[in-house]
Amino acid sequence: MAWADWMVVNLSLEEQLQLEREARSVLYHDDHNEIAELCAQLIKQTHYQQTLLSQAVSRITELETESFLQESLEVEQDRRMNWWRRILSSK
Repeated sequence: MAWADWMVVNLSLEEQLQLEREARSVLYHDDHNEIAELCAQLIKQTHYQQTLLSQAVSRITELETESFLQESLEVEQDRRMNWWRRILSSK
C-alpha cells in the first residue's frame, strides 16, 4: 500500500446508494425544526471527528517517524559492525 492510500475513502455501491437515500430524505423532510436540530448536531459531530482524525494522523506520523529513525539507526549500526568485522577478519 502506498504511503497515503489508507486515507482514501472507497465506498461500495451499496454504501453510496444508502448515503444518497439518507441525504435525500433530509432534503425532502417537512419538519424544518427537526432538520435544524439535525444540522446543529452534525456540525458538532463533524468538528469532533475532524479533531480526532487530525490527532490520529499526527500520532501515526509520529509513530512512522520513530519507526523510520529506529530502522535507520539499526542499518547504521549493522554497517558499522560489518566494517569492524571485516577489519578483525582480515588480521
